[in-house]
Order: sequence, then structure tokens, then C-alpha cells
Amino acid sequence: MDEVLVEMSHRIAALGCSHLAPFATMYRQVSAEIRASVYARRYADPAYVTHLDSVFSTFYYHALDSWRAGRRDQVPQAWRIAFSAADNRQVSTLGDMLLGMNAHISRDLPYALATVGLRFPDGRSAIGDVIAVNRDIERATQPMLAQIRARYDPSLGPPPDLPHWVTPSEIPKIIAQWRLEAIANARDLLSAHSVAARVQVETQIDTNATLRALLIWRATAYANPARDSAPRDAYCVAHS
Repeated sequence: MDEVLVEMSHRIAALGCSHLAPFATMYRQVSAEIRASVYARRYADPAYVTHLDSVFSTFYYHALDSWRAGRRDQVPQAWRIAFSAADNRQVSTLGDMLLGMNAHISRDLPYALATVGLRFPDGRSAIGDVIAVNRDIERATQPMLAQIRARYDPSLGPPPDLPHWVTPSEIPKIIAQWRLEAIANARDLLSAHSVAARVQVETQIDTNATLRALLIWRATAYANPARDSAPRDAYCVAHS
């Protein structure tokens, strides 16, 4: 957990005012809350949660590093949409955060869970600890939003022409729902006992994450010249 936080801090510093930075800042704050719970032994098996968090983070690192190195064929489609939107400054700050959340949870988390398994070494189910992470995510939300507003975008919120769309305060609820879906998908990965069955599950995971990314992109895009990223970019330069 300590290494994850150090790595995330280095990456955030290197990103500067890139539109990739809000999600990375969000990720670091959530990781800090999980780390605190690990040290406080709020989980049934803190070592399992630590291992899962470490493995999970490598999916993000690999996708981001591959994208920035031009190895686009190694980047899952949901991440390509998220990274492209950020690099081209196409969506709002909330859109950048949601696109990162979707790619990392909807697409990456099932594979991370399948990698470490859904049981503790003694055979007990680990699902309780996986779901308990939601409490840390909820605790991280307000300080995370405060950091992002202070450093990147004080107007963080839903698109002005979509007043009834998702709000930042609803992020924990969205993540909890997506994480339950990821657990179900991880079960399917673990129970796929043939190459064809595995491919079918992987296709379903990647397709759902990609479709969700496209919906988020459409809902949060700067749709016209009157609404673009200039205000948030100027604010970040002045306050970073």
C-alpha cells in the first residue's frame, strides 16, 4: 500500500494539468483510505486486500504507460476512450473521472479479482472484504472532491445542460454498483473452464466497459465552442 501511494504521487506530479490527473488524484485518495483501513485491521484479511490493491493498480499503470508510449494495441478499448478524451480535452472533469472509474472498475477489476482469487488462503470467501472496500471509497469521496476542486476545477459537477445527470456526490453509489458487477464477472472468469468460455466472458466484460465509456463520453463531452476546457485549464495552471 505504501508503494502504491508513492507511485501514484509520482505519477500525479508528472501529469501536471493533464486531464488525466483528476482520476489519478481520485485513485490516490481512495488508496490512502484503503491503506488506513489495512493498518487499522478493519478487514477480515488485510493481507488479501493489500495484495488485491497492488495487483489492481498494475492494470492502470500498464494501460497508462502503454498509451503514453504509443503501444495502443496493448490498451483496452475502455481505457483508449478515457485516455483519448483526456488528451484531446474533450470531456468535463467529471467526465474524465467517470471514464477512468469505468475503465478501471468495469474492465480491469474482474481480471484483478480473478488473478488473486475470491477466497482467502484458508478457503473462506473474500467477497466480504472486496465489498468492504466500498466503505473506504465513501470515506475518500469528500476529501478527493475537495482536492480536485482546489487543484483542477472548482466548477466540478454535472454538465450544465444535463442538470439531472450524475453528481460528484453520487460517485460512491456508482462505484459500488460497478464493483458488484465486477465481482460477478470475476466469478464467470474463474468458472470458465475452456478457451471458448473464457473468450466469451472476456468479450462481454470488454464490450460492456466500452459501451459504458461511450455513453459517459457522449454525456460529458464539451459539445460546442461555448463550453470547453479553457476555464479549468487556466485555473489549474494558476493553482498547481
